[in-house]
Amino acid sequence: MKFKGEPLVEKNQRVVKFKKGDKLFEFTISPVSFGFDEFVQDKGIVAPVPPKKPAKVAGKHVRTANNSLVMELDESDPEYLKAERTYGRRMVALKLAEVLRDDTNIQFESQRPESDDSDKKWRKYAEDLADELEATNLTDQEVGHLFSEAFEASFDFDIEKATEDFLSEEETSDHREAS
Repeated sequence: MKFKGEPLVEKNQRVVKFKKGDKLFEFTISPVSFGFDEFVQDKGIVAPVPPKKPAKVAGKHVRTANNSLVMELDESDPEYLKAERTYGRRMVALKLAEVLRDDTNIQFESQRPESDDSDKKWRKYAEDLADELEATNLTDQEVGHLFSEAFEASFDFDIEKATEDFLSEEETSDHREAS
């Protein structure tokens, strides 16, 4: 896509600083790329679906008019809950790597697979990133703050300049004369 003949390649970034102990950390944060969630899903990292179980009311199975069991999602199933935690952990790690992708001070030990590598390699990469993130001792609040800043960075633009550039003075005066 181009705007006035120029490619839209500008990046909105923010520098986020915070202290851990005696050290000051600066992170260059970028917004999550458009299509990130689809990209991750295409790599086999998908939210788990809870299993179904027969619905019960007052301890008795619920049946339809034709005597079939009514099924409901079992969101308390231990295997489902474990899969949900694993998925969440992987998504946080992948998203953090995504918002830090342009920070030249950050190097992950986990090796990002090639885009056409197997889903298994991508899941391993996500787990390795999650382990690496856990080892940093970043708190949930610090990670959340980095995500919040990345989200806010997606809105960093000068509305007056954007409005000014949208219609040049010549185009505006031509429009007024035509009215």
